[in-house]
Amino acid sequence: MSKCSHCGKRDYPINYGGSSKALMDKYDACFNCGFWFGVVEEKSSHVIVDGVARFACPYVENADKRMLGHGGDVWTFKMHDGEVIKSNNVWHRGDVPDNFKDLLPDNAVIVKEQ
Repeated sequence: MSKCSHCGKRDYPINYGGSSKALMDKYDACFNCGFWFGVVEEKSSHVIVDGVARFACPYVENADKRMLGHGGDVWTFKMHDGEVIKSNNVWHRGDVPDNFKDLLPDNAVIVKEQ
């Protein structure tokens, strides 16, 4: 068992592979912190509203809604820089942990459809 240098939790030795293992090694982090460092590295592709991270993929026309995030529901976000993002393929990443809130602050609001 090793101790995460970011959250202090012990991570049990499991054969993590691929990008998860690479992030864990790069940041000397547990699996959970490694995941969030991956979000930090790609934060320009994420919308964060009220401490919840989501990945908003480009809008998909005429797609099978069963294959889209949130069942193809349309989401509209207004970024703090004024950009408006509309997507029908939004994936929930999770609540940003307290130890990552400085690195992943809110950057958008959800726009309610009229």
